[in-house]
Amino acid sequence: MFSYHRPASTEEALSILSREACVPLAGGTDFYPARVGKPIQENVMDLTGIRSLRGIEERAEGIWMGALTTWTDVMHADLPEAFQGLQQASRTIGGVQTQNAGTLCGNLCNASPAADSVPNLMALEAQVELESVRGSRSLDLQEFILGNRKTAKADDELVTGLLIPKPAANAFGAFEKLGARKYLVISIVMTGVVAEWNEDQRIGKIRIAVGSCSEKSIRLEKLEKECEGKRMDQIRISRTEFQSLQRSCFSFLIVAGMNLPQSKGHVTRCETGIELNGTFGMDTGIGMITNCNESCSRRCLRKTNRPDTP
Repeated sequence: MFSYHRPASTEEALSILSREACVPLAGGTDFYPARVGKPIQENVMDLTGIRSLRGIEERAEGIWMGALTTWTDVMHADLPEAFQGLQQASRTIGGVQTQNAGTLCGNLCNASPAADSVPNLMALEAQVELESVRGSRSLDLQEFILGNRKTAKADDELVTGLLIPKPAANAFGAFEKLGARKYLVISIVMTGVVAEWNEDQRIGKIRIAVGSCSEKSIRLEKLEKECEGKRMDQIRISRTEFQSLQRSCFSFLIVAGMNLPQSKGHVTRCETGIELNGTFGMDTGIGMITNCNESCSRRCLRKTNRPDTP
C-alpha cells in the first residue's frame, strides 16, 4: 500500500522525505504514462501545493526557475536572447496539455537521454538546487544527471529549482531537434547552443550540448574550444571533436547557429569531405552536420531532406 502526500510548503515536503522515500510528482507527464494499467506501488509526494516552487525570477546571482515552472511558463517568459534555444524547445514538447503541465525540473529528474531541456540548460550552464533537512547544495547539470534515468539526487532531497548565471548581453541561444516528424515526437538527436559574439564577429564564448546521442546529454568541450576566437566560416568540424559521445554510430549531429546576418551563406565541410550549405539561422533550421563515417553521412543527409517521414 502506498502513501500519498501533498505538502503546502518546502519545509513540510523535506520533513516527509526525511522519514520516507517518495516519488516527487510535479506535472505527472512522465509519471502517469509510465504506469498505465499498473498499480501505483511507490509513495507519492504531490508538489503542486507548494506555490513558492513555481516562477521565474531575476536575482543578483542569476535567473532562477522554480521546480514547478512549466514549459508554458518558459515559453511566454521575457528572457534574454541566450534563452531562445530553451524557449524553442518548450514549443516542441508534446502538445499544449503537456506544455501546460510538464515542468523543466521534472524533465531533468526523469533523466531521459532524449530530455529536450537538458542540452539547452547545459549550454546555459544551469545549476540544479537541491534541499533536504540536512542542508542545501547546488550541482552543475552535468554532475546532476549521471546516466539514463539516473541522477545524483538522494532519496531525502528535493530539487527546488534551477539557477542560471546571467548571460552576456551579446549571447544568443539556439536549439535543433530532429525526429520522425516535427511535433509530438521523441528526439532522434538534438543540440543546444549558446554563443557570445565579439564586435569583429568572432565567437567569444560558446557552449554546445548534444542529446539523444548517448545515455545522457554531453557538452562538446573540444568543439567549443575549437570554435572560440573564430568566425563561423573558419570553423572546420572533425570526428575527433565528438569522441565524448559514447556511441559507435550516431545518426547525425546538428550544431545550431545564431540568427545573425554575418553567419549565413557559407559552405561548411565536415571531415568526410561532404560539403553542406550551412545557413546557421534559427529560422531556417540546419547548420553543420557531421557523422562518424562517410557512408553514414550520406544516408543521414538523405533523411534530413524528409524530416517528417517516419
